[in-house]
Amino acid sequence: MRMSLPFRLGVVAALTAIGVAVTLLVDGSTDDTGLVVLVSAVVAGELLVLRPPHHAVVPMSFAYMLAVVCAFPVVQAVPALVAAELIAAVLRPGSSVVGRLAVSGGRVAAAAVGVVVYGLLWPLHAMNPTAWLLLVLAIAGTAMLAVHEVLEYAQTRRMPVPGGAELAVLASGMLMAIGYRGVGGHASVGLWGV
Repeated sequence: MRMSLPFRLGVVAALTAIGVAVTLLVDGSTDDTGLVVLVSAVVAGELLVLRPPHHAVVPMSFAYMLAVVCAFPVVQAVPALVAAELIAAVLRPGSSVVGRLAVSGGRVAAAAVGVVVYGLLWPLHAMNPTAWLLLVLAIAGTAMLAVHEVLEYAQTRRMPVPGGAELAVLASGMLMAIGYRGVGGHASVGLWGV
């Protein structure tokens, strides 16, 4: 069955509503519901991609992945991102199940690199916390996008030329991460703005 993009996004919205309802009923934690919504955004970001000229697609999901990496502990972020990519593999266009799973595997690898880089650098606190967080997010996001570009090169044998699309995704992810969690967990607005 061929699903249209609006139908796929509708499935993501329905799964999000179910996930939020379940987390609110089980423990009422806004952190858990925030994770559900951000992970759903990762799935939607896999379906909504930037298509720069003469370049492979750049999925918006990397922006949301960066926010998840920053905002949640590894034990929550990693399984949530793996689950997001498994759902995305089902909803992603393409006739080959193996091909869709391979793309999701590449995204999980990129997210894992982001988790490792963020986890190694953030605790060092080498300077002003805000400046340090911005630098760590930029490095982690760039590392994630670099994995994406290397995997694209391995598949196409064409050298990618990173540019505006990657910068837009990286900047969006950095803004979401800081907006969600704040700096060091202080002065954050969270998903619900409180």
